[in-house]
This record gives sequence, structure tokens and C-alpha cells, in this order.
Amino acid sequence: MPNPSADILAINSGSACRAAVYKTRSNRGKSAVIPGRESAAGLGCAAEQAVAGKLEQEGYRIIARNYRINRLGELDLVAWKDNRLVIIEVKARSRAEAYGGLAVTITPAKVRRLRQTAWCFLKEKQMMNCDVMFLAALVHISVNGKIGAIETFPFGNV
Repeated sequence: MPNPSADILAINSGSACRAAVYKTRSNRGKSAVIPGRESAAGLGCAAEQAVAGKLEQEGYRIIARNYRINRLGELDLVAWKDNRLVIIEVKARSRAEAYGGLAVTITPAKVRRLRQTAWCFLKEKQMMNCDVMFLAALVHISVNGKIGAIETFPFGNV
């Protein structure tokens, strides 16, 4: 199996999250900040960083963050462990139980886009012969906006 090269490891190596600064169509350029709380993008960024830290403690090596293909999708985290490329989709919610849990947010359409984006990543990095695993990292956010429990489980694997 190929081993990620140094140039792949350099992808976004110094990036905090750029996600915290871009604006979405839904808020039309206005800040989504609730007084006393972080923005949704800021919480998403914090959740991704918490998941990356947890996975690194478990022996994963993070090789890319927020890998994006315009009009297709984004890979929140890409990691390497046990000669396998691991694509991690991070989902963070508060009061997730009210909406059927965090896992229901990973729809079949989302899985399809993640697979297509992962294929682009593999092709671009010349890693087409790698074993690939998809993980969902479900991050619970407390009422006061703090990162809570982090659960991971495989999904959509080929």
C-alpha cells in the first residue's frame, strides 16, 4: 500500500479552520452569532479540531482538512491509519435527539457526494490503490456551546 508522501501531509497543515469566516447564502452575509455563543461555523471548526485531536490520540495521522471540490463536496478530515485512508465526516449538533440523532444527517445523497469527492482526492494524490474507510464523527454540543461527547462509527464503506 502507498504511504502518504510529505507533500500530501503538508496539505492545510497550518490551517485553523477557514470555515469560520466564509458566509453562506442562508445568512446573506450576516453573522450567525448568537449573543454569548460562537457562530455555527465556529462551532463546526471547533468540532473538527476536537475530532482531529481525538483521532490523533487513537493513532490516526491527519493528512488533510477541509479538502474541497467546488460544486461537489468537501472532506472534513482525511487521515491515515493501518495502511488505510480514512475519510471522516464531522457532524456537530446540540439537542440532536430532537431531530432523530446525529447519524440521520448523513443521507444517501451525502454519502454519494463524499464518495465522489474521495475519489477525486485519491486520483489527485495518486493513491487510487488505497483501502478506504469512511467514518462519521458525531460531536455533541452542550447547551452552553461546549464540545461534549465524540462518537465515531463507520458508514458507507465500499
